[in-house]
Amino acid sequence: MLALQRKKSDSIQQSDIEALKLSCGFSFITNRLGYCGKENAHSEFGEFLRKPNEENAGKVKRLLESFIGLHSYLAFIAEQNDKQPFDREVIEAYWLGNELLEDIDGESFKEFVNKTLVEKGLLPERIARKKTENLPEKIYPHHSFHVLYMNFFTKKVDAIPENLDKCIVKWGKVVDVKENEVIVRSFNVAFDGRFFTHQAELKTENILFPELKRNDNVAVHWNFISKKLEDEEIANLKKYTFDNIELANLALNR
Repeated sequence: MLALQRKKSDSIQQSDIEALKLSCGFSFITNRLGYCGKENAHSEFGEFLRKPNEENAGKVKRLLESFIGLHSYLAFIAEQNDKQPFDREVIEAYWLGNELLEDIDGESFKEFVNKTLVEKGLLPERIARKKTENLPEKIYPHHSFHVLYMNFFTKKVDAIPENLDKCIVKWGKVVDVKENEVIVRSFNVAFDGRFFTHQAELKTENILFPELKRNDNVAVHWNFISKKLEDEEIANLKKYTFDNIELANLALNR
């Protein structure tokens, strides 16, 4: 039984609030674009990020559960590590990467794809079966692998290289700040039979971090600044993104 089905306390702790802030930062832009989650959930996320408190946390948690694909991944990672889907470590594992991804094997992920994702209507059975046929033994169920190999669950956006590149969570350094537009020195992901990266300067939108300044390290999702990054978070994001580029290329070329 998935971790999300376990009985949970309704009380909200400070650690829960920090976890929800992390998830809201990354889920804000995809909801505003209309790709996932309950309509206009991003407005509540923005309010919560401005005023994170216990009163708003319950509402935000319920809205995040409407992101069926995201919540399914969180529940899977949580189940594999005896945790809850909205634990901060679980959310961090999916979006940024951490040690929770290390002990998840390919067979468990295959079952997750063929059973959970199919039952939730996120993938047709034949697509799920095809996707899992070529999976390598080792899987890191990080957002980067979902984007590059599983692709999008929604039909509202085409799974073309340009969109996959925008969806990948990137790390980068702020080089210029102009009101809401921020230039970030980062990279793009391109595809020429295989995925590869090259350096790039990104024009990004910033509305969540008004104090942002040059040389700050940030995470970028759909050309939107979703989080200010610490050194350890950058290291994890690099590791699992590059590892998953290799794994996606291996799976695609089998």
